Amino acid sequence: MTLGDWLNNLGIHIGEIPKMKADLTENVSAYTLYVDIPGVDKSNIKVQLDSSCVVINVERREKVGQKEGEKIISFERSQEPLSRTFKLDEEIDVNKAEARYENGVLELTLPKKHVRAIKELAIQ
Repeated sequence: MTLGDWLNNLGIHIGEIPKMKADLTENVSAYTLYVDIPGVDKSNIKVQLDSSCVVINVERREKVGQKEGEKIISFERSQEPLSRTFKLDEEIDVNKAEARYENGVLELTLPKKHVRAIKELAIQ
């Protein structure tokens, strides 16, 4: 697997700066995904889960605080929708997944569907 393939699996395409910064962790039983989405109401965040794919869509509806007699000199806060896709190595149990959004951070807990168990057998 090349670096480009690895980045594409994380939803990062070379030449683009992801608009949603994310950290992905994994343990034996689950993935945990932390995504920075500051300044957005949780009702404007949609998460779609497929067996090994997570898609996050964000609808931004920022209003310009323009007062009477003022003109806008610069408007950098985007109102365009954002989307990010994450491809995981293992299937997730979409029915047991959980999402929390607090202080501008979306946290997804994504249990793995087939948890690998390791057991040591006693020899008789």
